[in-house]
Amino acid sequence: ASRFLKENNYSSVRLCTGTLQQIPFVDNSFDLIMTSHSLESNGGYEESILKELMRVSSDKIALFEPSYEHASNQGKARMDDLGYVKELRKTAESLGLEIIYHEPLSTSMRTKNPTAALILKVPNATPSSLPPQHACPVSKSNLHRIGDGYFSAQSCLYYPSILDIPTLREENGILASAILDMI
Repeated sequence: ASRFLKENNYSSVRLCTGTLQQIPFVDNSFDLIMTSHSLESNGGYEESILKELMRVSSDKIALFEPSYEHASNQGKARMDDLGYVKELRKTAESLGLEIIYHEPLSTSMRTKNPTAALILKVPNATPSSLPPQHACPVSKSNLHRIGDGYFSAQSCLYYPSILDIPTLREENGILASAILDMI
């Protein structure tokens, strides 16, 4: 990704690692969040992932994911076997997200894996006036750049960077309370 960005003169893109269940950005960071088959293999985690997407969204979420509801019986069996997400619309509604649009796409690469567009509006979201900021995946607080990594004063965790890419996953955090004296 770094090489592609450099070769194509994308200088304002910042990379990091993270997870869908602990998105390493502060609340309300993005006007629009879009996924494309990113959630599909996370069956059983629909609610926690949608909650995280809601937390970092300041307006809308557009999901282009496999649609269990629109799948054939054979497709449903395949999705069950692979642990795909199910009932994203129902889960979104239970979390208070407004359904703007939910329809299967007219074409899919695989008939056993039909994609649906699910466009959601986040209730009472507050747009941020700041550009998206990295956050500690544990405390969700702002990070301070220290040396070659990032530090959270709230969690006392330090996240190293590898080739200038912050490793913002909980398991990569190093307990470093002594850094508090440096900030």
